[in-house]
Amino acid sequence: MPLEVNSSIKRQNSDEGGLIGGFFRFVDRNKVRDFFEEPNPNQILGISCNHVIANINACNVGDVLTDKNGNQIGTLDYWLILEDTGSLVVNKAEFALFQPNSNPPFVWSNKYSSFKPSCFANAYLNAKVVFIKPNGPIARGQVTDINHRVSITWNNRQYHFNCIEVSPIGGNQFSQPGDSGGAVYLNNSLLGIIFGVSHDGSRSYIIPYIDGILNFVDLEIY
Repeated sequence: MPLEVNSSIKRQNSDEGGLIGGFFRFVDRNKVRDFFEEPNPNQILGISCNHVIANINACNVGDVLTDKNGNQIGTLDYWLILEDTGSLVVNKAEFALFQPNSNPPFVWSNKYSSFKPSCFANAYLNAKVVFIKPNGPIARGQVTDINHRVSITWNNRQYHFNCIEVSPIGGNQFSQPGDSGGAVYLNNSLLGIIFGVSHDGSRSYIIPYIDGILNFVDLEIY
């Protein structure tokens, strides 16, 4: 079976996980900041959230990653270090990269969609966005804030983020706990990855590629 975007991923032996947000190659290895000493520009990398596959910085390169059934699908390669509120830093991104196993192949499509994004998208207010859930159907939402400040507590430590806020269209939640890392699209383009949801489920929080992830790594869609 191919490794699909928005399919499950977690740390080995962890009870909690999230989703794979896409597959990429480096555009400019010299623009990779703070992690790889010599990144391989030909290496295909998958993306998810730090809190899903990098255990909120408590991890090591090479940590084993599996799907929800415990099948090994890759190893951890890099995580953007998250700063808690003690540092007075507002985090601009929340992600980690992993090396998928060489077998099976990697695909953007699944049984619910054959869609592959052509480029990265800038967010704007009231933009209509979609999230292709791993078990269907397609969730639809609307951007309600493009520079939203949110605080999230993990392991009794609080972290501040700038992110995109999305509200659901049609009454159902746009995303749920366990969807972190999932790819969100705007038209034919890739907007960002889900990294959180409000307590009442009425808002989802998205880390953007433009002015977010791509400030730290220069990626191209594989």
